[in-house]
Amino acid sequence: MKTLVAALALASLPAAAHAAEVACIAEANTPDLVADARTVALLTCDELRKRGVDIGPPTDKADGPAWRVSLHRLGSEYLVRLAREGVTGQPDTTEQIRLAQIGDIDRAAPRLAEAATGGRSLERSQEMETVTAAEARPMQKKDGDLMWGLSVYGVGFTGTDELASFGFGGVLAYETAEFGIQATFGGGGAGEGTVDDAQYVHGAIGGRYFFSPSNTSVFAGAGLGGMYLSYKDDNVSLDNGGLNAYGEIGVEFLRLHGSRLSIEARLNAPFFQLTESDNGYDYYYDDEPGVRDDAPEPAYIMPITVGVTYLF
Repeated sequence: MKTLVAALALASLPAAAHAAEVACIAEANTPDLVADARTVALLTCDELRKRGVDIGPPTDKADGPAWRVSLHRLGSEYLVRLAREGVTGQPDTTEQIRLAQIGDIDRAAPRLAEAATGGRSLERSQEMETVTAAEARPMQKKDGDLMWGLSVYGVGFTGTDELASFGFGGVLAYETAEFGIQATFGGGGAGEGTVDDAQYVHGAIGGRYFFSPSNTSVFAGAGLGGMYLSYKDDNVSLDNGGLNAYGEIGVEFLRLHGSRLSIEARLNAPFFQLTESDNGYDYYYDDEPGVRDDAPEPAYIMPITVGVTYLF
């Protein structure tokens, strides 16, 4: 009698174990994906089993708690979703990952199972041996244009009698429909080679905002850079160098073409004053050698340019 009871008890164990299993449902959104969906579910539920989930083999449907593995076609790619539904004591949850090809499921299944059971998220579990082709594809970016160009402009200097002369420079620019980044360099002067002259050399980097994406657009910009300035007349000889900021406004044309033309006005604001030059003139001295007249006061001068830039 005892032997019969023991045999009945042993025979009942598989049934009890089977009753305790959570179902693994394989689901496809199109008929041609049914076979692939079963394979995807088989691999994914195997990974869940490795993580301690008491789960059965893939099936089409279940009445009780289940893990649902769904395979969807998404254009030329695939979407795999893993959802926990109605498991006692555990909240429903869903994880999903995109695959460039079905064969990537061997990399994706362990990561899906880990994320769905409270481990690392799909984003954090990306590694060299587990990242899928869909995740590693090149990032889509908005287009922009990298161009170089030349500038010609008139130069004026505030606080001096030199109101206009000639300057030129070079430009390296990257522009999108709304924004631009420019690296500029150049120089100019007024009255070069005469007793009265003002000269400057500069280099800067800054940004522009275009108010319209059309073929012609007004823009405003600002930036930072470095500058050397000198000024002399028949009374003083001053120079200095350092950092400067600039602001600009202008109009850019031909924005829908391969090259562009702009007209801009720029105000350069140095962060320094001009002081007496090291190579002062004799007129700083009176008739007695080595006795100096009044030294010149430091001066603040801002170059202003109005010019044309052509970008290739």
